[in-house]
Amino acid sequence: MFKYLITQLQNASKVIYDGSQCRVFLMQAYQESIAIRPNLKSEQELALINRFYELNRELIELSDNRFNTKQLEYRKVIDELISAMQAA
Repeated sequence: MFKYLITQLQNASKVIYDGSQCRVFLMQAYQESIAIRPNLKSEQELALINRFYELNRELIELSDNRFNTKQLEYRKVIDELISAMQAA
């Protein structure tokens, strides 16, 4: 269910220091999340997608500020979210 979304998050994580490229992957992930949201059945899946929305908003703000120093923290959070999505 989350395969394409996971791929886009992995891509964003790889280029987290390149704001514009990271933002492209985050926007693609957001578009995918909108497409899959109606098909989510369990509370766990809905919780994951809601966590993604929170994280995505923060990451887009981060990608707009190249002087932000929290990239490694956000990479860790992305990796945790990816792991949770893979387990779902």
